[in-house]
Amino acid sequence: MIFLQTCAEQRIATISPGEYLRVKLAVAMSAHPRILMIDAKVLDRSAFERVEFMTALRELAENGMTILVVVDREDE
Repeated sequence: MIFLQTCAEQRIATISPGEYLRVKLAVAMSAHPRILMIDAKVLDRSAFERVEFMTALRELAENGMTILVVVDREDE
């Protein structure tokens, strides 16, 4: 689901922003939460990174996790 093999041997300071986002998601998932709250600012990434991250979130939702995306703008 969350592919981190490419950065397994790297220092956290050297991985890409997309990989860092996946690491943060993996850390959050290690606590086995029933609800995952995501700040919409997390999605302010490149199109490729957004698609990767949303795919991971979709898989979690399909497996029964509740995902709440928090936005700070009224027009979104």
